[in-house]
Amino acid sequence: MAEQLLDAVSQVTEHPEKFPGLPLGFRAIQLPDSRVPSYFLELFGRPDRDIACECERKSETALQHALYLISGEQLERKVRDGQRIKRLLQASLSDDAIMDELWLAALSRFPTDEERQKVRAYLADRLKGAKDNANALREQAWQDVLWALLNTKEFLFNH
Repeated sequence: MAEQLLDAVSQVTEHPEKFPGLPLGFRAIQLPDSRVPSYFLELFGRPDRDIACECERKSETALQHALYLISGEQLERKVRDGQRIKRLLQASLSDDAIMDELWLAALSRFPTDEERQKVRAYLADRLKGAKDNANALREQAWQDVLWALLNTKEFLFNH
């Protein structure tokens, strides 16, 4: 459901949603009705709740969904401004420890050896030759990894 997906993205990124007139962190699944505006929820099929039937919910996937997940401003903001990556980097954790937390948060499992190798190679490539802005590049690289996790079928179908 749209509400579950938005709540899951907010939880994984540690960037709570702010709905108009409601406190920060109010979950989408708690919304009392469909009058609370949310482009994300409308795009992903939140029902109008005109009738008391789940058949009102739209569940088919469309190109707009894929485009939004790949390049949506709201998702980009949640990944960029979310606290999870910032918190992990401030704790000076190893890359493997960061991977473990991201995979557990997004996919409820540890990364496979192949996934670890790909992420290590990606990080090494992004940080190659970086000196002055190594910390900023490392944060951006981890944001890319998190965004990729949020776009996996495993994340989308688990939530």
